[in-house]
Amino acid sequence: MNTIKVDYLIIGGGILGLTTAFNLGQIVDKSKTIVILESRSRCGTKASGNNTGVIHSGLFYNTESSKLLMSLRGGILLKKYCVDRGITLQPSGKLILAKDQEDLVEYEHRANYSNIRHQKLTPRELSLFDQELQGHSALYLPDVCNIEPNDVITSLVRDVKSRQNTKILCNEAFVNYIGSNTIITSSKLVFCFNHLFNTSGESSTQISRYFGFVKPYILVPVEGRYFSIGDNILTSKTNLYPIQDKSSPFLPIHVTYSERYGYLAGPTAHPLFLADSRLIQEILTATTLLKQTNSYFSYDKDTVKYILTNITMSSKVNVYNSLRTLIPRLNYQDISRSPKRGVRAQNLDISSGKLVNDFELFMTDTSTHFINPISPGFTSAFALTEYAINQSKACNY
Repeated sequence: MNTIKVDYLIIGGGILGLTTAFNLGQIVDKSKTIVILESRSRCGTKASGNNTGVIHSGLFYNTESSKLLMSLRGGILLKKYCVDRGITLQPSGKLILAKDQEDLVEYEHRANYSNIRHQKLTPRELSLFDQELQGHSALYLPDVCNIEPNDVITSLVRDVKSRQNTKILCNEAFVNYIGSNTIITSSKLVFCFNHLFNTSGESSTQISRYFGFVKPYILVPVEGRYFSIGDNILTSKTNLYPIQDKSSPFLPIHVTYSERYGYLAGPTAHPLFLADSRLIQEILTATTLLKQTNSYFSYDKDTVKYILTNITMSSKVNVYNSLRTLIPRLNYQDISRSPKRGVRAQNLDISSGKLVNDFELFMTDTSTHFINPISPGFTSAFALTEYAINQSKACNY
């Protein structure tokens, strides 16, 4: 078999893979070769192209989380990219809704800490904003925008392809790492790289094992399902987010607005434990790693409760009951299942029994792996890949 030599090999053509290629293309010499391997027929068809399109402010993440910093920096870079490429930014804003003002103190602290423009609204002020939102206090973030994710994906694909010495190969999946910076793909191509970036989303943990990643993680696929809210229910065209349950690793059911889909409620976070055969292999691998460190499988009661709750949360009646806390006068017939859905990845640390709830990078001298590419991955992508490139030794070649 002929060996194809490349400077930078990127596994995965979602938002992280495309922004990695884009950011590399801005800083490395034009003679350097960049290749993206995408397992599907086109880029961005999994989680990247199926998110809500909200450019997050980061207020749902504590000040010690990298998700807050990456959301702030990433949101700025994503908005700039959209403006530069003529991609529509919909200035929708965001309302963080609470039962009373005291529940908003922590979010206001984060807004002040991060210099995010915000305004506190009393229940009366909120009802003037949208009469369907009676009975809540809120924190209003006027600078939050929505985009169409696939517009960004399409533009990035075009930008990446236009760079000299850069290729995107679709229907080409990682199969094996055979050492000496060499991998084999699903069509028997052999690539020898100077530096590899693993941005493969739900396959990232599995691929990272070939390069020495030893934490006892299981990557659990989680499906986000959405429900459409009928016309003429809400008038504000604003994103509605209830405050977060601190025991939950995901955002609660929320409402977003886009010109394409109208009002959408979701996403649910439905664990697909029985729908992915790779999970069995990951459990075996992680269990072996535990034994090697004389550790034991553990579980966390809040995580177990959360998972069991979300297995049933995707039903229409449960979503409706959740939405009633946001929109008290909503009727059951006002919502219907949307065809929009996407699968994202979430790591479970079996040594603690807890879901891993922050971005994580694993690096070797010649590879960089995005281990936990969770929400808000789309908002954070430009910043997260910029940071990873700077932290790696990728630009030393």
